[in-house]
Amino acid sequence: MGSVFKCPRCGLEMDRQKLASINIYLKYTRM
Repeated sequence: MGSVFKCPRCGLEMDRQKLASINIYLKYTRM
């Protein structure tokens, strides 16, 4: 597993690679 991102606001912890893939998906599906 890669490094983990922890949101300072809500405390959500998620693998950075998974988070990046979700962000890319959302960016291109909202166009």
